Amino acid sequence: MNTWPRYTLGSLCNVITGGTPQRSNPRYFNGDIPWVKINDLLQEKVKFTEEKITLAGLQNSSAKILPKGTVLISIFATIGRTAQLEIEACTNQAIAGLVIKSNEITPGYLRRFLDGHKDSLTSIARGVAQLNINSSTLKSVNVPVPPLPEQKRIVDTLESLDSLRRERRRSIELLDELTQSIFLD
Repeated sequence: MNTWPRYTLGSLCNVITGGTPQRSNPRYFNGDIPWVKINDLLQEKVKFTEEKITLAGLQNSSAKILPKGTVLISIFATIGRTAQLEIEACTNQAIAGLVIKSNEITPGYLRRFLDGHKDSLTSIARGVAQLNINSSTLKSVNVPVPPLPEQKRIVDTLESLDSLRRERRRSIELLDELTQSIFLD
């Protein structure tokens, strides 16, 4: 890994921060444009959003539409939660979109790298009331970039492990249900 070239996040991606339309204006919400908030990042691959905004809401805020494949990262309060867009969407100001501009790196690898460095991202966050990472700090993060086949191998391995973890959790839930039903019988 030490032999892989390192690049700053800013040289690999366009870092785009989101925005929130004025909540007091009902014309800005309940539209057709998916609007990602931190809870939506729990999907890991964002296919839908809890809220949507209107075109007027988009035009009257600093929100920007991000393309499918964009890696999202929370930069305010909950630092370092990531997901990848499976749809076009915009985000609130607590989330930065990392739109890859280099053919050296895949979105899946970038997301997994950021997941593995959540603690170091939290350690560079600043703030009094709530921690945050500004876009300049985010752009300066160094990312080791292995060859594309190695990136694919890393992502495939981690996805397999995640799948096994999900299956194990489900097995434990089923065993708990079985235990409870046997007790009730």
